[in-house]
Amino acid sequence: MSIEEIVNLASNYTPRHVIITGGEPSLQPDLTELVDALHAKGFFVQIETNGTQPLPDSIDWVTCSPKILEKTVVLRPHELKVVFEDQDLEPYERIFKPEVWSLQPCDRGNTTLNRRLLNRAIKIVLSRPQWRLSLQTHKLIGIK
Repeated sequence: MSIEEIVNLASNYTPRHVIITGGEPSLQPDLTELVDALHAKGFFVQIETNGTQPLPDSIDWVTCSPKILEKTVVLRPHELKVVFEDQDLEPYERIFKPEVWSLQPCDRGNTTLNRRLLNRAIKIVLSRPQWRLSLQTHKLIGIK
């Protein structure tokens, strides 16, 4: 779709909050133009990124879910979302200073392992108050 088509389609809806996600949106060569066009129509623009590419400064809210810490260049996101696989969180706490810290247990496709990761994540958010639990509700209720 062209930028104009995207903006026109989004304009059909009342909410004025757009989340750019899917794959890695920062790889789109016309990202700045898209953000500018959405802003021109009154949208609040959020992006969900792995943080490996620089982003336009004009984005209103950045959610960064780093996959490889060493490759992450977005170090000041508004929200940090860590896909939790029972890794040490101290490197994240050292590197990032977001407004919102989210811990999302990884879906490993195994009920027993998923439950263990969820229980571990719950213990962490209870003991580290800056973190909040982030769940993929659609998976928990069986929506694909």
